[in-house]
Amino acid sequence: MDRSSNSDPKTTKWVAEISERLTRQLEIQVEIPPVSIFLVQETITKTKPNAYKPQQIGFGPYHHFRHGPHTKTEQKKLMLLQRVLKDRKIKDFGLTVVDRVKKCVHVIRACYDMFLQDDDDSLAWVLAIDGLFLLDLFTTYDRKQLEADSTNKRLLVQDIMMVENQIPYMVLKEIQEALNSSPGTNTIPSEDEMSTCNNFSPTIFRSLCEIHTPLELCSDSQAPTHEHLLHYMYHSIINNVRLKPLPSCTESITNISTNKITIPSASKLRVRARFGFHDLLKDEGIDDIYMDKNIIYLPIITWSNNSEVILRNLVAYETLIPGSSRGPLNEYMGLMCGLVVNTDDVKLLREENIIRGDLADDEVVKIFVGMSSSIKSMNTNEKSKLQDMIDKVNKVYESNPRIKASLFLNKHCGSFVGGTLKIVAYMISIVTMFMLSYQAYCDIYGGDKKSVTLLSYASS
Repeated sequence: MDRSSNSDPKTTKWVAEISERLTRQLEIQVEIPPVSIFLVQETITKTKPNAYKPQQIGFGPYHHFRHGPHTKTEQKKLMLLQRVLKDRKIKDFGLTVVDRVKKCVHVIRACYDMFLQDDDDSLAWVLAIDGLFLLDLFTTYDRKQLEADSTNKRLLVQDIMMVENQIPYMVLKEIQEALNSSPGTNTIPSEDEMSTCNNFSPTIFRSLCEIHTPLELCSDSQAPTHEHLLHYMYHSIINNVRLKPLPSCTESITNISTNKITIPSASKLRVRARFGFHDLLKDEGIDDIYMDKNIIYLPIITWSNNSEVILRNLVAYETLIPGSSRGPLNEYMGLMCGLVVNTDDVKLLREENIIRGDLADDEVVKIFVGMSSSIKSMNTNEKSKLQDMIDKVNKVYESNPRIKASLFLNKHCGSFVGGTLKIVAYMISIVTMFMLSYQAYCDIYGGDKKSVTLLSYASS
């Protein structure tokens, strides 16, 4: 009996698709891009899931068909598509744009960390529609538009900066080139149009990133390669260093743990050990943090209503990047989560121009406290520059005589003193309840005045 006749049709279809895709991928002559679009692990999202799942608009295969709040805006994509097709005089969107994207589908699949079950046609249509919407947003977005429609635009910006919601750069470039050669424009793209296409990343990604980045970006000359929007912002922040961009690192991670950085809060450092704080220059970033004569130099961080979602996704992206042994943004956020634990810390860092923005002090505290559990500590073979500085800060802080005495008592007497105090408090509560009951009895039935006097004395 032929066993293949009883095989599961779904399994047979899967084998055929895998075989076809593998054959096509082996035929690809271009360089395969690295994985850069991830499904964020639950260990990262559990503290605030909505910060990682799109709320207004979903992009790409991870969220285009998934049910959620963002499905209400799918009609907006189609309305925009109709407008662009009309303006560009494109009669066949499938032939002009989708087919062009479809030619790159096998390369595009490599950008995602999950196996995409969508067939090539479906995936090409999803990416073409979503990419066109995103491309239009990049070309029309500015500060004035943000101020005019702040709430909706804020939520939209949060969605497009999420790890799972990224559209590969190559898709946007293919769409841009297709539009430039459409009947609504010159058959041969003009010099300006070619410039726009060839310089896509600096001209479009950067303008939106400059408006919404919580940390300073590097200069145009240090701008990174462009896998997608979040990749561009992340590396523009990381590459903002005094001398040169950070070299790419392929050293393997020896361990990843959830231990957060231990450092006293900013206000404790100021009051108890006379530490000071100072802001770094604009062209200095998180890799330039240092301490000099009890003054800690930190980069400026600007807080707006978008900042938490953007920072959470930047940190998650860094955690998920394969082959990286450094976690500079995780380290920096771990440091800030240690420095900021109450509003006194925020006020102090505001006074030193390190914290900026219109977000209230208590909201800033909530964000740092909330993010502390999402920070990953990447333990490599060598101690990082920032870890070394934190060790020095702790050493100076703990060398203070007052702090030394406090640490000694907590270490050697803390459990004994704490246990003794609990026993004393318990005994006092028992005696007090007994005396209150006895006084009530005396009030009703009469009693010795000395007992009442004793009660009054105990109560005082």
